Amino acid sequence: MPDDARDVAAERRDREAYFRNEVLTDDERSAFTGTRHFEVDDRYVFRLRPDWLADPETVELSTSKGQNRPYLRSARVSVPFPEGEAELTIFSSLTEPAHAFIPFRDATSGRETYGAARYLEVKREDDWVTLDFNRTYNPYCAYGDRWNCTLPPAENMLSVPVPVGEKRYRDAH
Repeated sequence: MPDDARDVAAERRDREAYFRNEVLTDDERSAFTGTRHFEVDDRYVFRLRPDWLADPETVELSTSKGQNRPYLRSARVSVPFPEGEAELTIFSSLTEPAHAFIPFRDATSGRETYGAARYLEVKREDDWVTLDFNRTYNPYCAYGDRWNCTLPPAENMLSVPVPVGEKRYRDAH
């Protein structure tokens, strides 16, 4: 197994353990059957230079409970997926602008992956980012109705499939 695949596997185990031990209630924990993932595919790892906005715009993103949450629209990035180029918006926290993520849906959403969204954390490296879609994960609302998760805006709804990262939870509702 290549080093990157080992790193991704370790991150997946750590995230699942954290989720199981720190996030779920006792009842949810007893029903939790673990997370499932696509195989790691290096074709979905990109080092890209986004179009960083000099003056990030504050926007409201909808949540799974019909509320709105403020974020900064920080950048746009063109991603050369194997199935075709796609544009995505990177959003940042208002309180922690260095914490950025891409909420998105793609052609696998609702079938192989969670229908509402998947997330990808973004680390800025000067003007560049490395986007490793093998590290995409489901928001907590994929595992229960008590969670209120940010949904991707229309600009992050992709027509291409992104068949890597976390799959749909097998007991999803």
